[in-house]
Amino acid sequence: MATALLATGMIVAAPSASAADATVTGSVVDNNGAAATSGRVMLFEPEPGVAPVYADIAADGTFSVSAPAGAYFVVALPADGSALAPSAPVDVADSTETAGTYALDSPLAFSVATIAGTVTDADDLPVEGAWVFAMDASSMGGPGGGGGDGYDDEGGDYDDEGGDYSETTTTLGEEYQSAEGAKGDDGSASTSGGDDEGEPEAFAISDANGAYKLGTPTGAWIVMSYNPNTGEMTAPGPGAMVTVTAASATTPETMDINFPEANVSGTVVDPNGDPY
Repeated sequence: MATALLATGMIVAAPSASAADATVTGSVVDNNGAAATSGRVMLFEPEPGVAPVYADIAADGTFSVSAPAGAYFVVALPADGSALAPSAPVDVADSTETAGTYALDSPLAFSVATIAGTVTDADDLPVEGAWVFAMDASSMGGPGGGGGDGYDDEGGDYDDEGGDYSETTTTLGEEYQSAEGAKGDDGSASTSGGDDEGEPEAFAISDANGAYKLGTPTGAWIVMSYNPNTGEMTAPGPGAMVTVTAASATTPETMDINFPEANVSGTVVDPNGDPY
């Protein structure tokens, strides 16, 4: 699987504001191209333990969000209860790694929900604030993907006694690589979303009831979730697969996500053996 670390532990703090901030400005529209009137924009970096930065979407659909210069993604989140799903996550790292103000070259667009569900913990209680994302199954290993057939090394079937891979939880996040076309020829940031190998094409955050919505195109998707409160992440596997069809735009596919009790634990260290 072609992936990058999303997180290796609990998110502990948002980056502190400074004079060397990078600011991303732009606008947000709904699925019909009309200016959004509510919701938030989230600026986040794919590094361990760093909390995202949020900014409200103004009544005219515009936004401005700032954080210390660094490698970020930006995504527009509809207000809780909206029938729409968030925009595609956009890599703006080429712009935000240097302090300054950078305008997106096109609006972030809320999408029509095609996958919906609820995120719960090991006690079946709703998880608020879980990150949920969908990966194109063809870009990932395992069933439906290009990196393996999902079977054991001996060529056998899935382990019927041990449960499928979706029953495993890991504290290592994975995903969030650089978006194709993240910068235009003129150096402006792009809102084309990502379709490079291993990159999320849909993203959401669960609400107070654990509910989330994703807006994916038609096709086979692997849906995963990361809980920033605990550092846990659900694993890819047969139980995480969803097939989206044209009809899903009318009736979203249901994919409920559960974080089971952890049965594997350990410590992540750097090349020097120090905790990472």
